[in-house]
Amino acid sequence: MRMAERRRRWRRSLRIGFGWILGPLAVLLCLRRADLSVGLAALRALDPIVSRDALVAAEEIISPEMARYLASYDVIALGEGRHQVTAYEQAVIDITVALQPLGARQLLLEMPHAYDREMNAYVMGETRAISSILRQYSGRRLDAVRALSASLPPEERVAVRAIDMNGALSLYTDRLNEVAADLAREGAPIDVLAPVLGRQTAGADAGNVDDVCRALEASESELVAAWGRATYDLILEMTWVQARSIQVIGAYAADEGLGRLAREELIMDLVERRLGETDGKTLLHLGGNHVQRQHLMGASNRWLGGYLAEESPMAAGRVLLLYLTAAVGCYQEDGRTIRFDIARHSSPAELLNTLGAIARERDVAWRAALLPLDDPHWSATPVEVDYGGVRYTHVPKEQFDGYLLLRRVDCP
Repeated sequence: MRMAERRRRWRRSLRIGFGWILGPLAVLLCLRRADLSVGLAALRALDPIVSRDALVAAEEIISPEMARYLASYDVIALGEGRHQVTAYEQAVIDITVALQPLGARQLLLEMPHAYDREMNAYVMGETRAISSILRQYSGRRLDAVRALSASLPPEERVAVRAIDMNGALSLYTDRLNEVAADLAREGAPIDVLAPVLGRQTAGADAGNVDDVCRALEASESELVAAWGRATYDLILEMTWVQARSIQVIGAYAADEGLGRLAREELIMDLVERRLGETDGKTLLHLGGNHVQRQHLMGASNRWLGGYLAEESPMAAGRVLLLYLTAAVGCYQEDGRTIRFDIARHSSPAELLNTLGAIARERDVAWRAALLPLDDPHWSATPVEVDYGGVRYTHVPKEQFDGYLLLRRVDCP
């Protein structure tokens, strides 16, 4: 009897143990099946829309059909997933080349404003070389636009302009010294610039720059007569941007969020100025955060994309906010190489995975795929989107107007 009782207790314990082990596994399997069902349902909803609307290029990054779609907008803002990625820069070059015959007349870059004059003079063929810092950060794009414009009449060339704050004060003073030296050689008065002139910049503090900016504005008629309108406008804008840049740096020192906002508002103002100077189409190339409509990536902020789409007198209703990323690739961050593969690490219903799969079905040698978010589905339904290894579930149209997906980004 005792032996039989022990066996019954042992079998009962075994059943309880298996229950503890298999029960949670059964729950997990049920949840997994539910996730798969939800994912398949989402995929069934995405697939026909993406299949219908996707534009796929195989022989080039930008096909003629893609170019015609982009050219239906007057302002095309390209937000890249990471800075200093050669493939993203090449995509911007290819878009610029494709859109120049369709009316593109300027490319605005996320570069310190102090380099604005040097960049544009180079691409317009007025100078033969650029500084080493420009060569490092913008050389490929500047060389490509210079080559594009070389055979074109002046009114059809593509200008390249800088639309970001200055960091070091010397970026401003060094360039102001050069312009002032040219004026002095011509015998033009430069006393108004005295507080910020000279190679030693220790005395050119925020107050001095503000004083010079106000003095320039107060003496406009006299200085235009002495310097010419173009030189006056150049010096005034240089000084105004530097005064604003000093304010941005001060805001960052007090609070990072305030600093980000101050910088973004300076970018907005510079973009608005450039938009008012051309009758042609404008391309912008910035980090992806700047091009979003509202906060999703990065610190909470008011972003250029939202301003252009909703507030800008020159761009609202005429702008395309396009996010530029890749299906496979890597990037450098804090000295590490971060690799990503959307197809391997995302669900089948993830938006860019779906776009990549459809591109492969169309052509196994595909190079890029453009998905416009024109269908009402993208304005109403949250979707998972993989931004180069970082995934968000959100309503896509609340952030961007489309995605340009490259097949791959090669590791450096």
